[in-house]
Amino acid sequence: MTQHQREPTNADRYYICRNFNKYYINFNVTGVYNKRIEDGAIRGALRRLMLNNSTFVLNAFRTGCIEEDTQRDYRNFILKPVKEIRYEDVVEWREIKEFNEQVLEEIGEIDFEMNVDKPLFKVLISQCGDKQYVTFLCDHILFDGGSGAFFHEDLIRELARGETRSSAVIFNYEQDYEKLAPLSPPVDEISDLYTASLIQKVSIIVLEMIPGFIKNIYRRWFIKGFPDLRQNPIFTYKPKTKLIRTGYKMIKFDPSQTQRAVEYCRSQQVTLTPFIGAVGLSALQDTIIPRLANNATVQYSFKSNLVFSGRRFLPDYRYGVCVGSVDCTIGPIKSIIETTRVFARQLKGAISNLKSIQRMGLLGLVNIKDFLFNRLENYSKLTLEVSNLGIKSLVSGEWQIEDLIFSQNIGISHYFGFLVVGTPTGGTNLVLGYMKEFDDLEPNAWNQFIKDFESKFDYCEK
Repeated sequence: MTQHQREPTNADRYYICRNFNKYYINFNVTGVYNKRIEDGAIRGALRRLMLNNSTFVLNAFRTGCIEEDTQRDYRNFILKPVKEIRYEDVVEWREIKEFNEQVLEEIGEIDFEMNVDKPLFKVLISQCGDKQYVTFLCDHILFDGGSGAFFHEDLIRELARGETRSSAVIFNYEQDYEKLAPLSPPVDEISDLYTASLIQKVSIIVLEMIPGFIKNIYRRWFIKGFPDLRQNPIFTYKPKTKLIRTGYKMIKFDPSQTQRAVEYCRSQQVTLTPFIGAVGLSALQDTIIPRLANNATVQYSFKSNLVFSGRRFLPDYRYGVCVGSVDCTIGPIKSIIETTRVFARQLKGAISNLKSIQRMGLLGLVNIKDFLFNRLENYSKLTLEVSNLGIKSLVSGEWQIEDLIFSQNIGISHYFGFLVVGTPTGGTNLVLGYMKEFDDLEPNAWNQFIKDFESKFDYCEK
């Protein structure tokens, strides 16, 4: 192995499998900059960013034949630099009338090929009147939402240097070898965040042998707030198609609305992410779920997931996947603040004991392709996933990012996903991703959802 390549980790193999089987397409973070980006400036800035962070020039290349993908469970790959990156490979300019849900759908359909001589990211610069929307989109194998925010931070720092470039070739591995920074090691090699303990491994095996109803009785006794699943079964929905497509709804709260919600959460000793999860589930329960459920009279429980950044433990880790999540089973929502507290307790517990993020290490115990295929076949998915990047203040010299929007495909693991990010000047943007076939609901259903969500978010005492 050279200083610019490495073998795939268990997490890498998981994302490689998702890519080749099209279980997930991309995620993206869009920034609105206070100054117009010019062609020569973006060429120079991207080149410097690549040379300083070799993750940007990688792809996953197959080292054997395609049949070995399943035989070796995607261990037959290596992450290494592409030979050359041309400007048109990574930058696309476009004109749009409005940055809206339709634009997010178009961006969400752009996929990235592995085992080809092109990188796994792209920058879209969408001109909308006097505004430019700069979108960083990528495959999940090398980046996560935090990386997307770091990209914009690093890009404006490079733009502030004011250096331009006109060459059509931004990067050439042979010519730039000496200038290219060594590849940062994956999380697995610099910490034990993704290392499951022996007790965790044994407990997983034991749990698989215990009947479901016994596990639910145990959880009712020992997990505060766990619902009675006999009385309130988990919501499930059987998709009409296995085609993985995502629809989007955008909700925006200005800085004053965001601040009111943050202050309310502080007064209740909780954070914004659990609150958004509770408001989102409540709005879905009252407007969308009854239209999807087999029995609209049943009060359902919901499996949900809150994502958190592993960078609180590795603050200098910028590019790569460094996230954890906690699964929460929530009963029918009668009080938003009580549901928020249930989310908050479980999120705090997951962060303090690290068990949920260390579960990534359990991927080494399973066949990844079978694991993901079973998820596709099993329509008992998570109802909602919430991923909140937080409020980002990104300034460098005369450059400032005024607004941010975070979006991604929902993939095969959940029905709905809230992607949240904000800036001090632009407020908070929430993007709800959902199974595209939910667009077939009566036209007013989604209007009712947005109105209900906005009302519950903005009037925090409910």
